[in-house]
Amino acid sequence: MTKQSILYLSLLFYGLVLGACTVNSDDPPDSIRISGFKQSSYNALEKDSQAAIDRGAKLYDQWFAPGEAPADMNPMLANGRVAGMTIEQSWRCVTCHTWSGSGGTFTFSSLLVAQRGRPVDDMFRTIAVGFASNDASIQDHVFRGILTSAQMYDLVYFIKKGMKFPETYSPLPLQGGKAIGNSISGKFWYEHEPGAAVAGCSNAGCHGLDGKGAVQVPIGISAVGTPWRFLHIARFGPAYPFQREPVMPAVHDIFPNDPNMDEILTDILAYVQNSLPVLEIGGNPLRGGRLYDDYFKEKNIPRENNPNPLWENKRNDTEDATAVTAADTWRCITCHGWDYAGDKGAFELGNKSGFYSGFPGLLKVPGRNTDDLASHLINNIRAGYAEGGTVYHRFEITITEQDAKDLVAFILTEMIDTEDYVLQNINNTHGDAERGKSLFTLGEPLEGQGGAPPCISCHVAGAVPSGSISTALEMADVVKANRFLAFHRIRFSPPGQSEVMEPAIKYGLSPPDIADIMAYIFSPDYDTDVQ
Repeated sequence: MTKQSILYLSLLFYGLVLGACTVNSDDPPDSIRISGFKQSSYNALEKDSQAAIDRGAKLYDQWFAPGEAPADMNPMLANGRVAGMTIEQSWRCVTCHTWSGSGGTFTFSSLLVAQRGRPVDDMFRTIAVGFASNDASIQDHVFRGILTSAQMYDLVYFIKKGMKFPETYSPLPLQGGKAIGNSISGKFWYEHEPGAAVAGCSNAGCHGLDGKGAVQVPIGISAVGTPWRFLHIARFGPAYPFQREPVMPAVHDIFPNDPNMDEILTDILAYVQNSLPVLEIGGNPLRGGRLYDDYFKEKNIPRENNPNPLWENKRNDTEDATAVTAADTWRCITCHGWDYAGDKGAFELGNKSGFYSGFPGLLKVPGRNTDDLASHLINNIRAGYAEGGTVYHRFEITITEQDAKDLVAFILTEMIDTEDYVLQNINNTHGDAERGKSLFTLGEPLEGQGGAPPCISCHVAGAVPSGSISTALEMADVVKANRFLAFHRIRFSPPGQSEVMEPAIKYGLSPPDIADIMAYIFSPDYDTDVQ
């Protein structure tokens, strides 16, 4: 065969592939796509427009209505590494690529910021027919015949020109999950809409002044638990299947062409995170649980190098506190325990925990649920108390007023007696292992909240982890090494990692649910199931 013939055939083949990717005749009927959003009248002149970017942002969130996802699992995620994921989850772009576009939620660490420099048609073909890779599953990234050509182009323009990656903000909007913004400015924008006769976000028919308005989850919980999601939805509005009357406008529609858009959004997020809690005392208990665990890591601040003076003064058995480092002496958990029982629980003298401190727990305080106690605790955490001419328990340099409120919200509303769920002297829980297996592998559907995802969708079976997330076997090692730590972190998520592992409380999982999950992890079947 001549070189000319080979060249001709190559060009012919390329033309056929390109044509197959861009012809609209094979697009699916509107009826099987998404409710309330029809692309049949799509105007090619809208490509690269703000309207196309906005549509792409909503499609990226979820392009199908609840119950209208394809019938089978997405082939890319049906390879055993994410066993237990729901079909609907497997078809959402955000499931693999995350709200910030940084990847790593389940099996993939695809950084979309690295893709945005590619030509439009190349990105379109990747969405439509996949691309070659050493990982055969990537070749299953085929949405042709599922999404229309117009929808795929919308996604391309969103990724190229609309998606806000961490690298594209200046300055970075978040540090350790907290917004680096001006709360005072954020309060103004939250309560005012330029040119409107009524308030914006704080409108009573929307989020309300207290953040609890006509929504299912208080906006403060969303802002603290999933801040990148908050920024995405604030910027572009909710996906079509989740819109409700009145339809939430995109912030960029309220502030068209405003060069300070990033700053405005970050300020609004800072205000909502800091000032719109769920509780009257002004604290967020989920963040408080993570601060109790390790506030240095949650706040992403340098650790103390010298021992806490209070620890040095109070401890009375150095041999039973051998596991405690100088930095550890500044953490709440070191003194008061993962089971919140202090020297009367797992850290009791003689238990050889390595963490005995001699400090009391926080569960049996008289009048624990009174307003007076809340004020006392907030003051005690920051200003400390005097003893023998020395002020101890003074954390005002590293613990802000809001931090203290979050901690107190946790102590007063979510701190529970773990003895009801975690066995004290045996490495196990009071849970039902069979039910725990169902929660671990299938999740927990909760009406109106999308349900709790299965644990195994992140902590995958097998020996290959999902990015930085531990495998099911590695995670089990942590659970078995410290069941009290595990119980706490499943409920509130590990400090500084609420974007990676969201708090179980957010999904409505109760302490008995978590005890069931842990009972399954301790069961003989677990290791065999997740090999």
